Amino acid sequence: MFVFCSKVAVLPSGYILIGDRIIKYNYENNNIYVGDAFYVSEGKIIEINKSSEILMDTILFDFKTKTFRDVTQPYYENTYLVNLFTDITKNKNAGIKKNKDKTSSFVVNDSQIATLSGSKIISLILPGIQEIRGLPRHFGKFVCHLSIPDTEVIPDKFFEDNLVLCELNAPRLKRMRSGCFRYNKILLLLDAPKLREILSGCFERNVKLEVLNLPKIETLGSNCFKNNVALSEQLEKICGNDNSVPSGGCCH
Repeated sequence: MFVFCSKVAVLPSGYILIGDRIIKYNYENNNIYVGDAFYVSEGKIIEINKSSEILMDTILFDFKTKTFRDVTQPYYENTYLVNLFTDITKNKNAGIKKNKDKTSSFVVNDSQIATLSGSKIISLILPGIQEIRGLPRHFGKFVCHLSIPDTEVIPDKFFEDNLVLCELNAPRLKRMRSGCFRYNKILLLLDAPKLREILSGCFERNVKLEVLNLPKIETLGSNCFKNNVALSEQLEKICGNDNSVPSGGCCH
């Protein structure tokens, strides 16, 4: 969104003044601001070519060259996030589909990978990835529905800054490292039938989780589910009256 103005006192969060324009952006990294179908680098607004490119959060996909790049990183830097999307689409057909609700979908071999509102990923499926490593801190902060059907391990601070996740599908997840989903407040159900280890600080700010299905859990780190009241009885059943688990961790 571009707005012309002559004087600005204080801009709200998520807006920046470029020349005489106030611009709403979704992400900022390395002083590069990324919005819906554009990004700002060195004070210059660069709009993507909608006929041959699609911007998903900070990841730009070129349908002609079938390549990804992170617009907040140098051209020559192949980040882990770029590699992850490259692996998902390797030797497959990728396309874009318009939806009736005015969202769009990034589709790989007729399977939906990402649903987009503007350039923001609101639904994400990452198939075929056994271990996810090194995602940028802010990536996926607009995702409401996340599916990682083949993933067994997620990294520290995975989706830490996401406040809106309401559905998580992780049927094969075994290990959740520290700080995952730390600031999420609205996820209601955690159904992880193979999850064995949750390290410290995961779901620390979530107050709405009501149902845990963790039949294989062995380790809960400190401050997991710390501010949740609804789970008290379930955590007691998992951890015991002293909130401890065999490994010596602490639930909350």
